[in-house]
Amino acid sequence: MIIKFIKNRLKLDKKSTDSDLSEHKKTLITKLVNGKERDYVPIKTMIKDIMSTDLKTLKADDNFGYALELFTEYSITGSPVIDGGKVVGIISETDILRLMNQKNLSDPQKDEIKIRELQETKVKDVMTKNVFFVNQNDKLTDACKILAEKDVHRLLVLDDKKGLVGIVTMEDVMMGLSAEFFVDSIHKATDKVIGSEIDVLIMIIEKRKSVSVDELVKEMNLKQNHIENLAKILEKRGLIEIDYGIFGSPVLKVKS
Repeated sequence: MIIKFIKNRLKLDKKSTDSDLSEHKKTLITKLVNGKERDYVPIKTMIKDIMSTDLKTLKADDNFGYALELFTEYSITGSPVIDGGKVVGIISETDILRLMNQKNLSDPQKDEIKIRELQETKVKDVMTKNVFFVNQNDKLTDACKILAEKDVHRLLVLDDKKGLVGIVTMEDVMMGLSAEFFVDSIHKATDKVIGSEIDVLIMIIEKRKSVSVDELVKEMNLKQNHIENLAKILEKRGLIEIDYGIFGSPVLKVKS
């Protein structure tokens, strides 16, 4: 739950510029890991906790133009390529841009793209055939090792029956690491805080978007000052906002 919550917090509206998005992520990650003075952080996150399961696949004979439309419509950066029910490759934004440059499909002088060539080029001519896989039950550190050693930005995820169930990107891994740093910092902040309480608190806030401390006291069966301490930890790391109104108890809100 914590990982999904942080993953959502690392996202902005699709209309935001790349620079805005990058700065937002950098700021939040800095808050998450700031002040860590220890030799190591135990990593427990599994691939299935961070992978994307809403896969958008392409067929080997799909045309290049369709792939470009798919990437744009769903704001994805990579897609598995399927042929005869089997994974035969993967195509990424890098592959698309490289081909456009190699075949001069875009003309920066005229601000034009050659549509006919886009439609005639097949995905199988663009895709990367060397695909790397990871099991959904593998650890986050397994993905880190493969991504670094193979110098790739995404891995396809298989279940125990070798079925394709998801994709994990470099960005997913970085967010998973941020979540682990965050969980570790919670335990370092106070010996009274346990992960289950944070999980429940995050679940309630994420679901309702706004909830008062009084309501949380009743639902979580915890003392008011304890919930406020948990909330301050989340607020300090930029994950929620605390609204101290004139009347009533503080209200915890999902940070926009």
